[in-house]
Amino acid sequence: MRPLPAGPAAAPEIVYENADVRVVVFDVGGDDLVLSFSNMLFKANGNDFWGRQFYQKNGYSAVGFVAKGPNWFPAASMAPAIAAVRQTIEKFKTRIAYGNSMGGYAALKFSHQLGADVAIAFSPQYSIDPAIVGAFEKRFTTCFDPSRHAEMAIRPEDCTARAYIFFDPFEEPDKRHVELISAARPEVRRLGVPMTGHHSITVFAGSASGNLLLDCCKQDDCERLRGFIAQARRRNPTRASYIAERLVFRHPAWVGGVLAKAETAAPAHDLARCYIHIAQIHRDAKRLPEMNACADKAAQVVQTLSLEDRAFHRLNGVLHAAAGLLAHGRDFEAAARASRASVIGAPANTGCLRRLMRLELVLGHMREAIEIVSHLLHLDPALLETLQKDLQNRHGQTILDLLPTIAEAVRAGKASTPGPWLAGLLNQGGAGDPRAADVLKKARALFQDGEDEAAERLLAEAAKTFPDDADIRRALLAHYKNHNRFADIVEALAPYPRESLQPDALRLLARALIRTGRDDKAVEALTVRPTETAGDAALLASALFNLKRYDEAAAAAATALARDPDNADVVRLWARALRALKRFDEALPLFERARDLRPALARSHFELGLALLDLGLCEAACDALERARALDASNPPLLIELARARIRLGERGAAMDLLLQALRRDPGNIKAGVELARCAGALRRFEEIAPAMQALLARHPDNPDVLYEVGRVCADPDRARDLFQKALALKPDFHQCHHRLARLAHDQGDLDEAIRHYSAAIVQALHLAGYRLDRATAHLDRGDADAARRDLARALEIEPNNAKAGLLAQRAREMKPQTAAETTRLAES
Repeated sequence: MRPLPAGPAAAPEIVYENADVRVVVFDVGGDDLVLSFSNMLFKANGNDFWGRQFYQKNGYSAVGFVAKGPNWFPAASMAPAIAAVRQTIEKFKTRIAYGNSMGGYAALKFSHQLGADVAIAFSPQYSIDPAIVGAFEKRFTTCFDPSRHAEMAIRPEDCTARAYIFFDPFEEPDKRHVELISAARPEVRRLGVPMTGHHSITVFAGSASGNLLLDCCKQDDCERLRGFIAQARRRNPTRASYIAERLVFRHPAWVGGVLAKAETAAPAHDLARCYIHIAQIHRDAKRLPEMNACADKAAQVVQTLSLEDRAFHRLNGVLHAAAGLLAHGRDFEAAARASRASVIGAPANTGCLRRLMRLELVLGHMREAIEIVSHLLHLDPALLETLQKDLQNRHGQTILDLLPTIAEAVRAGKASTPGPWLAGLLNQGGAGDPRAADVLKKARALFQDGEDEAAERLLAEAAKTFPDDADIRRALLAHYKNHNRFADIVEALAPYPRESLQPDALRLLARALIRTGRDDKAVEALTVRPTETAGDAALLASALFNLKRYDEAAAAAATALARDPDNADVVRLWARALRALKRFDEALPLFERARDLRPALARSHFELGLALLDLGLCEAACDALERARALDASNPPLLIELARARIRLGERGAAMDLLLQALRRDPGNIKAGVELARCAGALRRFEEIAPAMQALLARHPDNPDVLYEVGRVCADPDRARDLFQKALALKPDFHQCHHRLARLAHDQGDLDEAIRHYSAAIVQALHLAGYRLDRATAHLDRGDADAARRDLARALEIEPNNAKAGLLAQRAREMKPQTAAETTRLAES
């Protein structure tokens, strides 16, 4: 796959949508196209689609089919969607259908209709019809709709012959689905990914793994895939969680050690769910201390995430469940902490508010409980009867007596709600004002309908009205981020002190500052507090590198790599910093590692080639640069560096061809023009390059380097002289131009003019013996042997073994001594 072309990034474009499906096209050319299908957790948001960041980062063209809910891509809705992109799909040589879970089902079901050569499905379903799979499938059958899902099962004619299904053979429902698919289409390749549960795709997380997956499936290399799975599943961050959930039944004492190991590797959302699941198992086994420890840990893990991440991974239910388990274990303080966190994440959730009210009462926090009651009645006056039942206990008796008075005050608008304490709590999540929540709800509805501009205007006004509302700010920033509007991100976050920003907001600000060229400000933002993640350290390294603080950039990149060893971008950044420090021997292994991690990326081979050139390994550099050229044949800088390598190998003819190609792709590339003129000068092939050099001059008429190089290859002496003189007017210390003008005057017999320009060139380049030898020649041609001897003596001091100096000295000795009159005349001249 070729990387994205240089210049403005290609933008995904919505080409079709209906009530169930949105179709997004991301076309960057190439031979290969990925047909991406979203899973049920993916939210349809503007022109986003499942896997977009991976495809953009690695240069894959893609067509994204985005389901607008857990609808399993109804066939009636898919037919017009496929028709809308048929012509786009047919442009590509190889088409790969790709999806996970619900998306995996669609990748198989519609692969034949889409003309896919390969289908890749992770943990797919055969059907969600309870009549077919109800005996073993309880997870997704509630999404079945008889009116839309009739005959939805995968039939033999639906699926392409080269289909790859990845699944956990110990996950019984997934295993049964795969057996049914295999019965319908026996040719499918089944690859087991044990100890991953329904999340078999996590084994292939990351760019390097994703590229390997696509390459192996294209080449039908199942053995290589199985070898990779055998290694990767042991490193899979969810493996420890999966093992812990099974150990709790047989060896509960071992669970703590396994989960402690998982904390450094497993994603936080998976780890939180694992802890809460194990806490529930301990509850059923009446092991209350262990239950409390796991439930409290689950709440702590969730609270390390931003509100946006909690909402995306649906973790508020984990907090609510943790509060219930902790209350069951009579750890009311910990239960109240978890419950408060759940209310911050879902300020309008009456179930969370009611649980918090009960816990505050148990803890004796009467004022806080009254504020919650007022807020609940404000949200839904019909809750009065429910609250009466909730408060019929010894803790709630006082409020029960006050309940009619509170209800009347709320009804009359006399009670301020939320009260000061609850408002302060809710403001931790940016939801203190119900009006802000209404605005956010409207904005999300507008985004869902594709009315991005209206949603943006609404959020921008709300950000001014509610400047402390974190959710409003977060939604506006997410919109700016999705559209690469980095200047707007910087402006939106400018009013807030850096120390007050959450880590995710600070990280986004730093990235926006880097993208807008304010790397010094990015460094300030990233050093407000110690870097927490590999991404933070990588951002810091990037900003420091842009500021040419290469030692610090290398140290930051090393820190990032220690936390994320397989991040090819960080490896390459570290290598570039070491190369800038001229530590070539240390940089080379890192460039090789970056190439191994991202073999389909032309830049990986390109930068490796440059590192090999630094060490003088020209043949190896040519090999690496040729591989880069095979992946991206239209990159002028790559062609120029390959030409330089060819020149160093003595292959000037091949280098000229490469440089001419570079100039055809970028007629204004000065570096290519300079190298081309030098090659042509060495080979005396001026006529071949004349058109390219004239085109370069037309684009850069006032560039002294271009004027000089065009003058060098110009066949007309008068034209060449004009170009050199113009270059000198623009750059008075251009000693090469003085030398060329001297040579032209010398050739035309104007020795005085020649000596004048030779002298000017010598003054500006005292270290070059060649200029003195040329002036000595002019002195000899004029008969001034003494002046020639002085130049020759100085030239031999600079280059003692210069053969030309010896020959000219012999000529000077053979000249007859000058008369006094001749000496006077020459001195005057």
